[in-house]
Order: sequence, then C-alpha cells, then structure tokens
Amino acid sequence: MTVWWLCLGLGLLVLSMHGLPRGGRPQPIRTVFRPLRWPTLRLRSRTGHAALEEAADGYGPAQVAVVACRATSRGSRSRFAPAHRGSCLDLHLQHGGTKACAWACLGEGDCATVCAEGAIRMEDGLPQVDAQRCTGCGDCIPACPRQVLALIPAEAQIHLACASAQAAEDRNALCSSACHNSRNCLDTRHVANGLVASRDGRQVVDYTRSANLLPLLSLCPSGALRDRIPHRPWFTVNERCTGCGDCIPLCPAAGCMLPDGPAAPTPLGRARVRIVADICTGCGLCLPACEPQAIRVVGALGYGGRVH
Repeated sequence: MTVWWLCLGLGLLVLSMHGLPRGGRPQPIRTVFRPLRWPTLRLRSRTGHAALEEAADGYGPAQVAVVACRATSRGSRSRFAPAHRGSCLDLHLQHGGTKACAWACLGEGDCATVCAEGAIRMEDGLPQVDAQRCTGCGDCIPACPRQVLALIPAEAQIHLACASAQAAEDRNALCSSACHNSRNCLDTRHVANGLVASRDGRQVVDYTRSANLLPLLSLCPSGALRDRIPHRPWFTVNERCTGCGDCIPLCPAAGCMLPDGPAAPTPLGRARVRIVADICTGCGLCLPACEPQAIRVVGALGYGGRVH
C-alpha cells in the first residue's frame, strides 16, 4: 500500500510540473483539468475544415459556418426530376444532383440534420446559419456532398456566397445568383492588395489579414459578397463641407456621394457633398480625405434603422 501511494504521489508531481503531452508539447496543469475544454471534446473544432492558424491555447480562433450559395429553390436551373428525395446525398448520387450548377446547394438539409446545436434551418431550399448558436464544430461541412458550407472566423463581417469555379458566362447561365467574376473585388484602389485572390476560377477572401473588407460589398455587382451584419452605421456631411470633392473618387459605391446642388453653396463656390444613406455601406474610406472633418458617422454597428 505504501508503494502504491508513493507511485501516485510521484505521478501527481510529474503531472503538476509538465501536464499531459498534447501535440508533442508539455501543457500546464491548468490546461489538463480546465473544465469543458478537454481536447477530445473540441477535436473537430481544432482540426476543422478551414486553414486557420491555431491560437496559443491550441483550440484555434472562434469560427462560424457560412453558406457559399444563394441559389434558392427557384434561383438555380434543374437538370431533371429526381426519382426520389430524402437527403442531399440521395440527390447527389442520382447523376450528380438535380441542380445544373455543380456547386449549388441541393436543399434537402443534411447539414441541418447533423447540427447538434440546432443552428441551421432550411428556408426556401437554402440552409440559414444562426451565428449566435453555431459553435464552429464543422459537422455540417462533411455532411454536404457539394461542400457548400465553409468555416470562417466568427468576427468576419462578410463572406462570399458562391463557390462555383465555372467560367462566368456558364455560371450565370445556370444560376441567377452566381458570382459574375467581374474582378471588381480585386481593384486595389479600394481594397488592399491581395485581400481577395482569384484561385481556380473563384474568388477567395484572405481572412487572416486585418484589413477593411467593407468596400467589397459595393464593388460586387452580383451581390455574391454578403454582409453578415444586420445594420451598419453610415455617414453624413455637415455644414463644414467646402465642396472640394476629394472624398467622391474614394467612395467604392457608385452614386453614394453626390453634389448637393446649387442650393448649398460653400466657401469654395461649389456645392456641398451629399451621402445617400441607402447606398452607403459605412466603409469609411472617405473620412481621411475630408480635411475640414465634415463627415460624421451616424448609428451603431448592428443596431437601428436609417433616418432620411
């Protein structure tokens, strides 16, 4: 009995000094006994399905699932009437699926079925992810035979809702919601160089960089780049405006900043600039150019409506 207690004491001593090995590195004892953070419970989140660097504690940054498709039950062309329905996998095994686009969601909700958190619901043939309930476990991604879902950082404010790698003319013929591949999102006048890259016929957003993604919303003519924030602040121009117009060429949204007409003269003899609230995305590119600081922000991120 004495030998047993001696061995137990030595084991606890070693454990307190080094912790259990994980990934070939010793861990402190607080990591070993941390409640609800045992590595096997978070295995799928750690391995994941997105190439994101793990955080210092080994569990990785918070992630959320997004849907890389906007083709509703009426938005994408069908190839044939299926012999039977039951799951996305059933449809996929029937000649590659009913949708003409090989990257379109099949709409049977296999992802919603496997989601243990109930964070996915089907609406008009497309999965809708509740970001507040999604834990980023990644169970939904292998459940989708078309790989329509992806994991992105939870703090990312936009995502690309089209995964098609077909030529632009082909994808637009098959789906009314497809990315037009206009390459406007690659315009370095409004977007940091390399923030969006074209790979294998599709656009890829680099979420590892700390950069302003909001101009992408205005540059995308198809609306394939989606805003994940329900309400955004916008900007207005006050009486300090001199009418210099330096802010206008910096705005990525066409028709957002306009001269306010001859009824609002300025010290420079020009009309003041007016910002159209319905078009403004709140990207803020105009702020540094305004020397008299005539542009001010209105509203708060995620709250409220717009007042005209």
